[in-house]
Amino acid sequence: MLVDIGGGHSLSPQAAASWFRTIADGNPGRVINSSTRDYATQLDWYRNKGKPGYPKYVANPNESKHVWRPNDKRDKGARALDLNDPARAWMVKNGARHGWFRPWPDVEPWHFEYDISKDRMKDMALSDSDIKKIVKGVWAETKNVGKSAGETLGTRTPSAILMLQQGTYARRDAREAVVRIKSVEAAINKGTAVSAKDVARELRTLIAADIRAAVKDIPANEADKIADAVLAAFGEALISDD
Repeated sequence: MLVDIGGGHSLSPQAAASWFRTIADGNPGRVINSSTRDYATQLDWYRNKGKPGYPKYVANPNESKHVWRPNDKRDKGARALDLNDPARAWMVKNGARHGWFRPWPDVEPWHFEYDISKDRMKDMALSDSDIKKIVKGVWAETKNVGKSAGETLGTRTPSAILMLQQGTYARRDAREAVVRIKSVEAAINKGTAVSAKDVARELRTLIAADIRAAVKDIPANEADKIADAVLAAFGEALISDD
């Protein structure tokens, strides 16, 4: 569940939330040279480090904070950035309070890593647009609820009753998605900046969009009915916990 931070770059939800907070705190945000990498790219760099066309210093892909390892229970990674000025200069001066530090300032002065345990700014609220980016990033890697319900709909002639029945199929697939989103919500801000209502609000739009993409020519209001059916069962729990 990677979150787009702009310029073709991405981070884990926790690191992305922190990066957005640094922007709100005055970080000019330019220039990001590198963020999250896939395992294969990092492995290739690691095996060929120091050779022509390859970086001199490269971490093992099983340890690099640049690499996203969603199944690694020890460290999932995707919490590192390589920065140039003016963002680098700002982070050197101010990054520590946000949990960003340079492990090798003399060797790689451009390289910053995020540690949520050192983030003293987690209570700093995120903007609605940043909340939307985080929820969207999380949702992209959950089960595609709208598509599942939509494909079922596509096998029959849609009717008002059938539309409501599809909420059952959608809710079945939504269970894991909502549980994961709730856990990410807690991990990002420890129950502060991203509320359950924020998550539920953004989910409705994303589910409805998935349904419209899966079912050709489905009326928008019918897609919304299915999204409402999903949140009626599980969104209610999110909101009640807020």
